[in-house]
Amino acid sequence: MTPHPPSAATTSSPVTEWLTLYTSATDSSDQERLERDAKELVKITEKYGDGYIGSAGGWIVEELPLPHDPSTKAKAWATAVGWQTIEHHHNYTEKQKDKFAHLLAGATYLQGMTVCHMNCAEV
Repeated sequence: MTPHPPSAATTSSPVTEWLTLYTSATDSSDQERLERDAKELVKITEKYGDGYIGSAGGWIVEELPLPHDPSTKAKAWATAVGWQTIEHHHNYTEKQKDKFAHLLAGATYLQGMTVCHMNCAEV
């Protein structure tokens, strides 16, 4: 994950949003577009995300099954986003959607997405 270590997004944050974006396992142009847009999404979050603490992201090494179609394998980009609270994340996605909606609207390469929140701890 970059930056490494990802402590601002994980162990230094009360809540970590874990965003996983899925794309073609074989189309490198789709993979490049996903990475570019994921990084742009982080820049937007850094600028407008009240309660944002930090983030880190990178490619998952192995191919994963798509959440909605387990028989199809995909490449996946994971982003950890540190927030002060889950409510800060929810407020950001509701109130600042106009800042990042264009990334999702044109994302023909995006084959799936999962989001969860976790409390990270060093082990």
